[in-house]
Amino acid sequence: SAELRNIRIDSIGAGNTSRILFTEDIAIKIAGMTYFTSDSLYNLQIDTLSYSSLSKRIQMRNFSLKPTMTAAAFTRKHGMQVDIFETYLPSLEAFNFKIEKIFTENEVGFDSVILKSPIVKIHRDRRAHFDTTSQLGKYPNEALAMAPFTLRLPILIIEDAEIHYVEIQKLTHKTGDAFFSHVTGTVMNITNHKDDIAIDNHCKMKLKGYFLRHGILKVALDFDLASTDGSYSASADLGSMAAGELNTIFIPFANVSLKTMDLDEGHLRFQGNSKGVTGSARILYKKLKIEILTVDDKTHKLKKRGFLSFIANLFAVRAHNKAGKNEVTADFIHVERKRRQPFGNLMWEFLFESVKKIVLKVPAKDLKCEM
Repeated sequence: SAELRNIRIDSIGAGNTSRILFTEDIAIKIAGMTYFTSDSLYNLQIDTLSYSSLSKRIQMRNFSLKPTMTAAAFTRKHGMQVDIFETYLPSLEAFNFKIEKIFTENEVGFDSVILKSPIVKIHRDRRAHFDTTSQLGKYPNEALAMAPFTLRLPILIIEDAEIHYVEIQKLTHKTGDAFFSHVTGTVMNITNHKDDIAIDNHCKMKLKGYFLRHGILKVALDFDLASTDGSYSASADLGSMAAGELNTIFIPFANVSLKTMDLDEGHLRFQGNSKGVTGSARILYKKLKIEILTVDDKTHKLKKRGFLSFIANLFAVRAHNKAGKNEVTADFIHVERKRRQPFGNLMWEFLFESVKKIVLKVPAKDLKCEM
C-alpha cells in the first residue's frame, strides 16, 4: 500500500525540494511479498517492508532468500560445482534513503544500514565437475566498481551474524560446515562514487565473533577501491580451540582426525590482488597427534590408517610449536591465483599452505588444496 500525505499542488509545493510529487511524505508499506528470480532458482520472501520519504527510513522484517530445489538438484541443473546461497535476515534498518535519487541520478545511498542477526549459508557440492568459468574481476571491490548503479553507504553495521560454508566432499560424500557465529562489526565506506573514492579509497571491514562455537576470532579487511587490479590487505587472529571442536571440520574437509591438539592461537597477515596473495602466518599449539583416514571407494566410509598415522606422527608432524626461539612460522607464503579460483577459495588455499609449512617437518609440495 502507498499513502501520500500533505499534498500541496501549487508554486510553493513545486518549489520545495524536500517534497516528492508535491507530497510531504510518501509512505509505502509492502506485506507478504514473494518473488521468484527469472531463472526460477531462488525464492525471495519479505514479511514487511516500509518506507517513509519524510523520515527517509527503511524498515524490513524477515527477509529470506532460498533455493527452490535441493542442493543436489541445483548442482545437477548447472552441470558443475556452483555456490548455492541461502539467507535469512530478521531485521534491516536503513537511514536517510533518498528515493528520488534512484530516478534522477541512478544512485542508491544511505547514511547507515543495520543488519540484525543475519544468517548466511553458502553450499557447494564437490562431487560435481569443477567450475570452468573465469572468476577474474569478481573480487568484492571489483564487483562494486562494475555495479550498474552508484552505491554510497558510509557504514554498514552487522549485529550477531552467523555465516556458514557448507561443502559436500568428493571422496567421502561427507558434509563439512565451517561456520562463524555471533559475528559483529562494521563495513566502512562502501561506495563506487568517484568523489567519495577521491576522498577515501579504502573500504574497511572489521569483524569479531567466533570460529565454530568457541574460537574467538577477529578479522580485518581493507579493499582498495581505486585499484585497477583488486588490491586488498587482511588480517585474522584466532584464539584457543580444542581438538574435538576442530575435528568437525578436519575430518570432512581434510580426511584427518586430530587425536589430540591444543591450539593456543593463530595469526594471519596477507595482501593480494587479482594475480594472487602473499603473506605470513603464526600458529602456536601443543600435543598435536593426528590420525590419517582413507575412503572406501564403494561405501565412502572412512577407515583409520593406524600404521601410516604412527609413521606420520613420528617423522612428519611437528607435535608442538610454542612461542620462542624454536617457533616455526610461515614467513613468506605466496599463492598464485588460478583463472577459475573465487576469492574465498584463494583464502582457503593460503591458509592451507601456511598450516602445511608450520605443522609438517618434511617438504610436501605434492600436497595441494583442492579447488
